[in-house]
Amino acid sequence: MTDIAIPLVRSRRGDVVETVHRGAAAVVDCEGNLVARLGDPEAVFYVRSSGKPLQAVAAAEAGAFDRFDYTEAQVALAAASHSGEVAHIVEVDAVLAKLGLGEDDLVCPPAYPLYEPRRDEMARAGEPPTRRHNNCSGKHCAMLAAALARGENAAGYWRPDHPHQQRIVRLLGEMGDFATDHIRMGVDGCGVPAHALPLRNAALIYARLADPSALAPDRRDACRRVAGAMIRYPYLVAGSERFDTILLAAGGGKWLCKGGALGYFAAGIFPGKRPTPALGIALKIEDGDRQAACQTAVEILDQLGLLDERQRQRLAPWHQISLRDSQGEIIGDSRPEFDLIFEK
Repeated sequence: MTDIAIPLVRSRRGDVVETVHRGAAAVVDCEGNLVARLGDPEAVFYVRSSGKPLQAVAAAEAGAFDRFDYTEAQVALAAASHSGEVAHIVEVDAVLAKLGLGEDDLVCPPAYPLYEPRRDEMARAGEPPTRRHNNCSGKHCAMLAAALARGENAAGYWRPDHPHQQRIVRLLGEMGDFATDHIRMGVDGCGVPAHALPLRNAALIYARLADPSALAPDRRDACRRVAGAMIRYPYLVAGSERFDTILLAAGGGKWLCKGGALGYFAAGIFPGKRPTPALGIALKIEDGDRQAACQTAVEILDQLGLLDERQRQRLAPWHQISLRDSQGEIIGDSRPEFDLIFEK
């Protein structure tokens, strides 16, 4: 019997292991074949914000981006967990103006920016948190745009029974070869539905997002539109000093990725110039540790042979991390310690 989660990242202080982060992961191709795994690839977890690129694909399919003349940067923002920096808010405001709506039409709660320097700047100036600064506001705008593009009631866009939320569930089921009535539902922190499905099926969704060539034309075009925007505007997908932005930029068009809350992460590897198939990766750290998820993601990419030396150097601060004391001396480290199990 396969353990659901196995040790993936260990932190040491001196020569004593102080913390162990357990998790599971699946790597699949576009046909749904399991390429590699860690722990149980059938384990079910909420994808959290790793689902945002697919929610953006659903908005594209609904005609939202064409109806409201979204720029490519604004498409990237629809797939984002943005940091609430000035550039992000400029795009949120521009989209709301196109929709003829205001921030009170967003269901996501007011929040200070994730980027601490901007948060501190607002606090010093006495500026209150707003819904626009919520990291999910780009996604919420896209959901509103989709409802309006279809002539639906925008006021209830966040409810599970809204037609657009149902379109999102159908898209996840179809792209992941998973029965929609088996997708488990909860409520995300921003108020819209959260979706849980097996890691293997989530990885398949990302493989097909990276290579949608076998999908129906409208879905294929929507996937390519969202993926292309994320690759070309990595800063808008997350922000300064954020892992998703750094990893997207480091990939140089080799992959797309999106992290989710509580240690979730997913990536799609684009097909290579040789007849190398696209791959999807989905992973979850059991205790929800975000740093461990980033470390595991980099290690998986390396073990798949996808990183060159330049990329290893660029991602090193997110891979093997030194623990330092108040004097700056190294007193321990945190590093991934696992071997992918490759399927024959």
